[in-house]
Amino acid sequence: MARIGIIISNHGAEEWTEKALKELYHVEEVLYFKHPEIDPRMSKAGVRALAREFLFLHGILKSTTGTSLTAVYKAMEGLVVASINGEYGFSTACVSYLQRTSYSIVACVYPTSERGATEEKQADGSIKTVHVYKFVQFREW
Repeated sequence: MARIGIIISNHGAEEWTEKALKELYHVEEVLYFKHPEIDPRMSKAGVRALAREFLFLHGILKSTTGTSLTAVYKAMEGLVVASINGEYGFSTACVSYLQRTSYSIVACVYPTSERGATEEKQADGSIKTVHVYKFVQFREW
């Protein structure tokens, strides 16, 4: 069975994330899942329900027993690490569900980075700020 890593993020896949997951967690395959836009007016319960639906829709989680409140979850076969970042409530809910899996231990991590900013004065007098992020490590949730 292949060792799988997943990335759940609010922005596009970055090559360094996939490379780091493969090296650090010895995964053979990395799957990317862009999380949905989250309405800032949504309640906590709404965000949790959306995260649960997202994880089930993409086959990341499967319910094995119980109701939604007492369900025991199984992670996708071969899943060993999940890098999760983006909207805080959604990310936290995804981590919560993944950490409740019964058949495998899935490491839930998020990337940390150093950020550098440069300011460039534009011809019209405005200032453009450019941020450069450099991956440092994965940190466990």
